[in-house]
Amino acid sequence: ECTFTPRLNTSGTSGVEGKLHLAIQNPELYALWLKTHEAQKEAQRKAATAAHAEKENAECTFHPNIHPLPQYMSGIADSMALIRPKRTLPDKCNHTFGYAPKGL
Repeated sequence: ECTFTPRLNTSGTSGVEGKLHLAIQNPELYALWLKTHEAQKEAQRKAATAAHAEKENAECTFHPNIHPLPQYMSGIADSMALIRPKRTLPDKCNHTFGYAPKGL
């Protein structure tokens, strides 16, 4: 009563070898294939991450106007950079509120 008979494709799989068979026959070639496959996947992952970040940044509407530091402020910063290495810091206090730690 059933008229359906499936047709099996036997010619399409005759030249295909599994990766496990390749690994057993030639481990060096399989290791090289794995390395290149992982490198391709990592490159695709990085590209997708960069595209996602670029898409998110494109949606940002806030763009601050950053002005350069005034000349007098940069002069103060330069003079402090010269003074800071010469300045000596006071010794740390060994006591707190008149109580010295044990052993002193």
